[in-house]
Amino acid sequence: MGADRRAARARRAGLALGVALLLAGVSCGGGGSGAPPPTATPAAAPSPTAGLPVTGDPGITVSNVVQACREKDADRLRSFVAGDVGLSDIAALFARGSEVVLKVQSLPDLAEGQDEVSIDVQLEIRRDGSTEDVARTWDLVLGDDGVWRLTELPDCY
Repeated sequence: MGADRRAARARRAGLALGVALLLAGVSCGGGGSGAPPPTATPAAAPSPTAGLPVTGDPGITVSNVVQACREKDADRLRSFVAGDVGLSDIAALFARGSEVVLKVQSLPDLAEGQDEVSIDVQLEIRRDGSTEDVARTWDLVLGDDGVWRLTELPDCY
Protein backbone atom coordinates (compact mmCIF):
# COMPACT_ATOMS: atom_id res chain seq x y z
CA MET A 1 0.00 0.00 0.00
CA GLY A 2 2.93 2.36 0.51
CA ALA A 3 3.86 2.00 -3.17
CA ASP A 4 0.32 2.96 -4.21
CA ARG A 5 0.46 6.10 -2.05
CA ARG A 6 3.80 7.11 -3.54
CA ALA A 7 2.49 6.55 -7.07
CA ALA A 8 -0.66 8.60 -6.34
CA ARG A 9 1.42 11.37 -4.78
CA ALA A 10 3.76 11.38 -7.83
CA ARG A 11 0.74 11.61 -10.18
CA ARG A 12 -0.70 14.55 -8.19
CA ALA A 13 2.69 16.27 -8.15
CA GLY A 14 3.03 15.73 -11.91
CA LEU A 15 -0.49 17.02 -12.49
CA ALA A 16 0.16 20.07 -10.30
CA LEU A 17 3.41 20.75 -12.14
CA GLY A 18 1.66 20.44 -15.51
CA VAL A 19 -1.09 22.86 -14.45
CA ALA A 20 1.48 25.29 -13.06
CA LEU A 21 3.45 25.22 -16.33
CA LEU A 22 0.29 25.68 -18.35
CA LEU A 23 -0.76 28.65 -16.25
CA ALA A 24 2.73 30.13 -16.41
CA GLY A 25 2.69 29.82 -20.21
CA VAL A 26 -0.69 31.52 -20.45
CA SER A 27 0.26 34.40 -18.17
CA CYS A 28 3.66 34.91 -19.84
CA GLY A 29 2.35 34.55 -23.38
CA GLY A 30 0.65 37.92 -23.31
CA GLY A 31 3.55 39.62 -21.56
CA GLY A 32 1.15 40.96 -18.94
CA SER A 33 -0.03 43.64 -21.36
CA GLY A 34 -3.25 41.93 -22.33
CA ALA A 35 -1.99 41.67 -25.91
CA PRO A 36 -2.88 38.43 -27.70
CA PRO A 37 -0.04 35.98 -28.22
CA PRO A 38 1.61 36.04 -31.65
CA THR A 39 0.04 33.84 -34.29
CA ALA A 40 1.83 31.37 -36.48
CA THR A 41 0.59 33.08 -39.64
CA PRO A 42 3.39 35.21 -41.13
CA ALA A 43 2.53 38.73 -42.18
CA ALA A 44 2.78 39.56 -45.86
CA ALA A 45 6.12 41.13 -46.67
CA PRO A 46 5.80 44.55 -48.28
CA SER A 47 7.03 44.99 -51.82
CA PRO A 48 10.55 46.47 -51.91
CA THR A 49 9.18 49.44 -53.82
CA ALA A 50 5.89 49.72 -51.95
CA GLY A 51 5.25 53.28 -50.94
CA LEU A 52 7.74 54.76 -53.40
CA PRO A 53 6.27 57.52 -55.53
CA VAL A 54 6.25 56.72 -59.23
CA THR A 55 5.74 60.20 -60.61
CA GLY A 56 7.99 63.12 -61.29
CA ASP A 57 11.37 61.40 -60.93
CA PRO A 58 12.95 59.39 -63.75
CA GLY A 59 15.39 57.85 -61.24
CA ILE A 60 12.51 56.17 -59.44
CA THR A 61 11.32 54.74 -62.75
CA VAL A 62 14.80 53.31 -63.39
CA SER A 63 14.81 51.72 -59.93
CA ASN A 64 11.35 50.27 -60.48
CA VAL A 65 12.35 48.89 -63.89
CA VAL A 66 15.41 47.15 -62.43
CA GLN A 67 13.27 45.78 -59.60
CA ALA A 68 10.75 44.44 -62.13
CA CYS A 69 13.59 42.80 -64.07
CA ARG A 70 15.06 41.33 -60.87
CA GLU A 71 11.65 39.92 -59.88
CA LYS A 72 10.91 38.96 -63.50
CA ASP A 73 7.57 40.74 -63.18
CA ALA A 74 6.36 41.28 -66.75
CA ASP A 75 3.27 43.30 -65.86
CA ARG A 76 5.24 45.68 -63.69
CA LEU A 77 7.93 46.09 -66.34
CA ARG A 78 5.29 46.80 -69.01
CA SER A 79 3.80 49.54 -66.83
CA PHE A 80 7.10 51.46 -67.07
CA VAL A 81 7.45 51.24 -70.85
CA ALA A 82 5.70 53.72 -73.12
CA GLY A 83 3.77 51.92 -75.83
CA ASP A 84 2.96 48.27 -76.24
CA VAL A 85 5.42 45.54 -75.33
CA GLY A 86 4.77 41.91 -76.16
CA LEU A 87 4.98 39.29 -73.44
CA SER A 88 7.16 37.15 -75.70
CA ASP A 89 9.69 40.00 -75.91
CA ILE A 90 9.73 40.30 -72.13
CA ALA A 91 10.07 36.52 -71.70
CA ALA A 92 13.04 36.52 -74.08
CA LEU A 93 14.61 39.38 -72.11
CA PHE A 94 14.12 37.60 -68.78
CA ALA A 95 15.60 34.37 -70.18
CA ARG A 96 18.92 36.12 -70.87
CA GLY A 97 19.88 36.60 -67.23
CA SER A 98 19.28 35.34 -63.72
CA GLU A 99 19.89 38.45 -61.61
CA VAL A 100 20.37 42.16 -62.15
CA VAL A 101 21.47 44.85 -59.71
CA LEU A 102 21.46 48.59 -60.35
CA LYS A 103 24.94 49.79 -59.41
CA VAL A 104 24.87 53.43 -60.59
CA GLN A 105 22.57 55.74 -62.48
CA SER A 106 23.46 59.21 -63.68
CA LEU A 107 20.53 61.56 -63.46
CA PRO A 108 20.83 64.78 -65.43
CA ASP A 109 19.33 67.96 -64.07
CA LEU A 110 15.84 68.37 -65.45
CA ALA A 111 14.76 71.69 -66.87
CA GLU A 112 11.29 73.04 -66.21
CA GLY A 113 8.87 71.44 -68.69
CA GLN A 114 11.39 68.84 -69.90
CA ASP A 115 9.59 65.67 -70.96
CA GLU A 116 12.44 63.55 -72.35
CA VAL A 117 15.64 62.39 -70.67
CA SER A 118 18.45 59.89 -71.20
CA ILE A 119 19.87 58.13 -68.15
CA ASP A 120 23.12 56.17 -68.08
CA VAL A 121 22.88 53.10 -65.87
CA GLN A 122 25.55 50.73 -64.63
CA LEU A 123 24.17 47.23 -64.04
CA GLU A 124 25.63 44.09 -62.52
CA ILE A 125 24.21 41.13 -64.40
CA ARG A 126 24.48 37.46 -63.48
CA ARG A 127 24.09 34.93 -66.25
CA ASP A 128 25.45 31.48 -66.90
CA GLY A 129 27.26 31.42 -63.55
CA SER A 130 29.26 34.59 -64.21
CA THR A 131 28.86 38.24 -63.22
CA GLU A 132 29.29 41.11 -65.65
CA ASP A 133 29.13 44.88 -65.24
CA VAL A 134 27.45 46.58 -68.18
CA ALA A 135 26.63 50.17 -69.08
CA ARG A 136 23.36 51.08 -70.74
CA THR A 137 21.63 54.31 -71.75
CA TRP A 138 17.89 54.32 -71.23
CA ASP A 139 15.65 56.97 -72.81
CA LEU A 140 12.56 58.03 -70.89
CA VAL A 141 9.55 60.21 -71.66
CA LEU A 142 7.20 61.89 -69.25
CA GLY A 143 3.63 60.67 -69.66
CA ASP A 144 0.51 62.79 -69.33
CA ASP A 145 -0.04 61.12 -65.95
CA GLY A 146 3.31 62.42 -64.63
CA VAL A 147 5.03 59.03 -64.76
CA TRP A 148 8.38 58.67 -66.50
CA ARG A 149 8.46 55.66 -68.82
CA LEU A 150 11.11 54.05 -70.98
CA THR A 151 10.71 54.65 -74.70
CA GLU A 152 11.40 50.97 -75.39
CA LEU A 153 11.89 47.70 -73.55
CA PRO A 154 15.11 48.12 -71.55
CA ASP A 155 18.08 45.85 -71.96
CA CYS A 156 18.37 44.90 -68.31
CA TYR A 157 20.18 41.64 -69.04
